Amino acid sequence: MLAVAIEAARQLAASVEDRILGYKLDNVRFLHIVNVHDSERGVEANGQKLCYDWRVFGTNGDDWDECAHGSIKVELQPESDLAPGQARFSETRRRRFARSVTEELEADAEKCRLTVHHSQLYRNMSKRTGFDYGPYFQLLREISYDRGGHATAVLPLRDYTLAMRGLPLSRGGWNPVPTMVFSHLRKLWMSQQLFKAGGNPQLRVATHETMRAFREAECRTTVVFDDTAEPVIVLDGQRGTAITSLQKSTEGEGISEDSKQLLYSLEYKPDLPLLSEIVDRADAISLHFIEAALDRINRENQPIKYERHLERYVAWMRRVHKNKSEPTQRLSKKVGEHLYKILKGEDNAHQIIFEGNLADEFYHCDVFRTNNSKMRAYMDHLAHMNPKLRVLEVGAGTGSSTGRILPYLSVQGEEWGPPRPVR
Repeated sequence: MLAVAIEAARQLAASVEDRILGYKLDNVRFLHIVNVHDSERGVEANGQKLCYDWRVFGTNGDDWDECAHGSIKVELQPESDLAPGQARFSETRRRRFARSVTEELEADAEKCRLTVHHSQLYRNMSKRTGFDYGPYFQLLREISYDRGGHATAVLPLRDYTLAMRGLPLSRGGWNPVPTMVFSHLRKLWMSQQLFKAGGNPQLRVATHETMRAFREAECRTTVVFDDTAEPVIVLDGQRGTAITSLQKSTEGEGISEDSKQLLYSLEYKPDLPLLSEIVDRADAISLHFIEAALDRINRENQPIKYERHLERYVAWMRRVHKNKSEPTQRLSKKVGEHLYKILKGEDNAHQIIFEGNLADEFYHCDVFRTNNSKMRAYMDHLAHMNPKLRVLEVGAGTGSSTGRILPYLSVQGEEWGPPRPVR
């Protein structure tokens, strides 16, 4: 989401791109995760100002949820016609800022006297916290830390800087860290040099805790190019909120086996947009060709001699064709006999359909039992994808389906769990 805001500001400042020094974000709040779609989404913006309030929205079913918001400012170099005194003041201020960032990083690094090999760090994170990083994500090198909430490392991937917040909390990976949600960022400054640097440069990162509460922790992170020590990123007030208490990660002992359980009654169902749509018409198509084949057989002048297995097959076809007692066939036959007069307006369709018990038998026949089972599965998946789903059945008086699918919508999980409320 930060990348979306920075890229939007960079494109809006394209007319002065050669003068861009960096980007400064303030008071960033992360409210929801962003569901990534594989389709392209357009962005529209107006105006030429270089200070913006931004919001990122994501789709959740038919609703739009706000995922993050904040403000961003594009920092520019002084214009060429600026007075010499003002130009020197601007350059002095920029150098003072760069020097303060470098000195802060060096001060944090000097406090980190303990080291851990990167392979040991990722083994500890997997064993103690449950974070299994694949080989392409085990990128931290030259890792050092202390017991006071400071940590430093070298890494090649830019956006991986945000993962550094767990390093001081875990004391080099030796203490477990509860699941945390990145919820707030007070300030972020990012240099334009990151966009101009070729390849994937090495970055030296240092971070230290600025606040530790019962369930929250904040840290400040500084990042420079490892070869030139030029500041490129400063994150201040980077706050994470733990799902549970942070006390156990501080103590590092007395951890029960129950605390290692990562999931409780996980329920999985496939996403409906990923399923292919299939309409089962095999029975209707088969019955059509059975009747067509029997009609041609009956029009033959001489009886056809079949092989033994085909003779049994033709006998089965005749039994299917003569089975007029099945409710769908009886109702279809009755409607079909009156279809011409219904179309002309001479007969009443409702009177023909609901006369007698044909319609009632039709709604309770095997065909509808099969369709109801498919409808139950579909509605179950639909309600799992959209928990706020509200169902309204129209025309329930002539064959209600609500009573048949309601038990499936109220079940939570496969074998256990409390009933789920349904509207």
